[in-house]
Amino acid sequence: MTTLKKKKTDIHRYRFSRQSRVSVFADTPGSKAPMKIISFQKPDNTQCLYNVVRDSIGKIVCIAKILYDDNINAEFIYEHYFDEDNKTFAFDRRELITTADEAISGGAVSDFYSKYFDRSFKVIGQENYLTNGIYQPIKADKDKFIFPDYKYTIYKNVEECLKGYKIKL
Repeated sequence: MTTLKKKKTDIHRYRFSRQSRVSVFADTPGSKAPMKIISFQKPDNTQCLYNVVRDSIGKIVCIAKILYDDNINAEFIYEHYFDEDNKTFAFDRRELITTADEAISGGAVSDFYSKYFDRSFKVIGQENYLTNGIYQPIKADKDKFIFPDYKYTIYKNVEECLKGYKIKL
């Protein structure tokens, strides 16, 4: 599992260091499918963003769904990481909500959950922990916070993920 964690971390860093390799799509109310965004200018009424990350040879290595809930000032991120055969090897769910708890730095708390899969899409490891608003792990009772129960799907490969999110490249 250490190898998969490193691979996921490398892709995550690559995503933020190579913005030119990221295609961004936005979902707005009433749209049938996410629309591609040019110059990272998202529409004002964006409910959800999708990042499709390609490596140096153009292969998709990550698809991230970023969902916004302005009613509770929250952000929900679902990231699929793909291997060289387009299969999901890792999935991250990060649910960030604001908090008035002064003991928590950054004014927010995240429920962070990761799953790791073998080549047959069987779970071989997982981790779950809370972080503060600046992504440092914290020790706190999760039940103390109200995280919305958003439904999500873990797709087993690139093709299913693109289809499930209705992304047309």
